[in-house]
Amino acid sequence: MTNIDNIIVSFAEKIESFCNAKEAIAYFNEIANNNPNFRKIDNLTFKYDDYFFNISKKFQMGLHAENLHEIRNLEIKSAPEIIAYSELGNNADCVLITKIKNSKTSELVPYETIKSEIPIESKTNFLEELKYLCKNNWINMDSLDLKNWYVVKDTKQIIISDWTNLITCNNTNKQSNFINQINKICGLIYP
Repeated sequence: MTNIDNIIVSFAEKIESFCNAKEAIAYFNEIANNNPNFRKIDNLTFKYDDYFFNISKKFQMGLHAENLHEIRNLEIKSAPEIIAYSELGNNADCVLITKIKNSKTSELVPYETIKSEIPIESKTNFLEELKYLCKNNWINMDSLDLKNWYVVKDTKQIIISDWTNLITCNNTNKQSNFINQINKICGLIYP
């Protein structure tokens, strides 16, 4: 186990003892204030290396976490890899730890703000991943909303931030329609 792995395990173990989101936020704020490598992204999101710590309400994050776990073995690069999910003591809040590879020194930026900088290879790789997802009878309906598209700034890898509306689908017509819509959003085919 690497030093980073040990750090993440210690975070995950500590999270299990929190009673509510307020305790989790205070804990992560303290770490961010004392460690320049642990950054606060916003009030509920923190980043260390390739790892993201999201504090949320269970009803908002639970299904997202469950779906990330469901597709984990597919190793979809456009989906954050789930590392840990902990419901907090109040049974209303939770913390989700995910990993986005190759984002250690990079920021995630909204796709729309840098879409003209995204190379065709990144768009094609993204499309191939969603095709692979379809071949495994999954469609992420959240992929159809550009507000869920982010890009790892350094690598130009496209990431979908929300996996709440992952559905099973073995209908090839629906899969084809979905892929055509993604093609249009990417600008790889024109309406």
